[in-house]
Amino acid sequence: MGKLDLADYRAIVAILSHRHFGRAAEHLGISQPSLTSRLKRMEDRLGARFFERDRKGVEPTAVGLALFDAAEDVLMSAETAELAASDAAQGRGQIIKVGFTQIAAQTVLVGPLSAIRLHHPKVRLRLIEASSAQLERALEARAMDLAFLHPPTQVTGLRQKVVHVCSGVRLQLCPEGVDDTVIGYPNADAPVLMSALAEQLEEEASGEEFVSVADTVLGAIALSRAGYGQAVTPLGYDHPLISDAPRRREAAVALTLQTAIATRATDRRPLITELFDLAIGATQSTKS
Repeated sequence: MGKLDLADYRAIVAILSHRHFGRAAEHLGISQPSLTSRLKRMEDRLGARFFERDRKGVEPTAVGLALFDAAEDVLMSAETAELAASDAAQGRGQIIKVGFTQIAAQTVLVGPLSAIRLHHPKVRLRLIEASSAQLERALEARAMDLAFLHPPTQVTGLRQKVVHVCSGVRLQLCPEGVDDTVIGYPNADAPVLMSALAEQLEEEASGEEFVSVADTVLGAIALSRAGYGQAVTPLGYDHPLISDAPRRREAAVALTLQTAIATRATDRRPLITELFDLAIGATQSTKS
């Protein structure tokens, strides 16, 4: 027994719905001879007649009636599948996971999020804050779709574009005098920053060590206010926890801080590609 395709099922439904070959062909947008030829091929394929013609029009056989019910179910399922695919392409019915660092949130995040909302209002976003290294690993593990992070990246297989550069970013230690130690960040999560800090502390010959560690700037500030040591933040980093903090001292370290948007190079979903490009365009328009 041969298999019928969607066009065959549409023909069966049209013929039985209109009870007339001419009107059915017109509904399908084909000629009546083409419809008649298709019906004959289907009947020959299945070895049974689907319809009988008389003066009153077209009447279905028992086989035709059974096939009509099945055809409606098939066409409805096909339509549902098409709608689901369309919704997925436009971001409906799924959640796009967007990662960011605290510094990225302060510098570049709002513009791209606004552009996504404007062009894809039905896209649902889940924002996840983490360190750059954590975001890289999440992208690699397919637990993240897009991320705003700080190069250089250690994970291979990422597609990324630098969207913001701050040259000469100076660091501050705050609050001053809480403790002789400096709160560090995991080397694996912030290798550039930790290398710069290690050089600075070595130059000062202060003997300070990274006893307490925080994964984020905010975590370091919280530890500092609790008396665990001095938090290292970019100069001018503003947060209520340090706005009224005791005096701060500037560390003689200047960094070039890049922020990039990244996704997996193998992720070719049209929606992700479009959101990636939207984010780049939003940051460029902000610069101009």
